[in-house]
Amino acid sequence: MKFVKLFLISLLIMTIAFYTGREFYYNYTISKNETLIQENPDNVQAYSDIAWSALYKFPKNPDLAIKNFNNALKIDPEKADFYFGLGLAYLNKNQTNSAIENFNKAKEINPDYSKKVNNILKTINKK
Repeated sequence: MKFVKLFLISLLIMTIAFYTGREFYYNYTISKNETLIQENPDNVQAYSDIAWSALYKFPKNPDLAIKNFNNALKIDPEKADFYFGLGLAYLNKNQTNSAIENFNKAKEINPDYSKKVNNILKTINKK
């Protein structure tokens, strides 16, 4: 019984540490990249890092992702990754038409996205 209690307490501590560390890393990434953007408003990588972080944070922040992917696309309009990310962000907001439009643009720019995009589109069409 003592072992079970120690195990559960350890599991609780590890879970808290994981989520606290994850939140710290997210906030650090956002603030670091916002500083980089202030220093150089054309820093496409900083916009991209913020956008992807916003998509993978829990809870997700698709509005922040959309804003930063769009800023990145103003600098590098032929980057398929950014259109794919926009598609994911719009999908998170249940804006299916915008998601499909951006997924198709990613596939058009970089055919390597075809399989990923086609799988996502099949899933969307099943709903």
